[in-house]
Amino acid sequence: MKNKGMLFYYDWITPFDMLDGDDFKRLVIAMLRYHAYGTKPPRFEGVASVVAQFVFPQLERAKQNAEIGRLGGLASKRKSEE
Repeated sequence: MKNKGMLFYYDWITPFDMLDGDDFKRLVIAMLRYHAYGTKPPRFEGVASVVAQFVFPQLERAKQNAEIGRLGGLASKRKSEE
């Protein structure tokens, strides 16, 4: 089953607070599209570029960890069914 959501981290409060409204909107929409569909993020400028440089790798790690957890859960389920 594919996740229907993604994590936002408290560490992002300060950097996100530094974004203006348009950059905030573009970054959040890009994050959602990246996480849901694997869409490559657009090029950002200024503060949004700096924020994007650490947000997108963190999202990728979260996706990988979720997949590892899902696979581990499937193995445990199979083992318990035997």
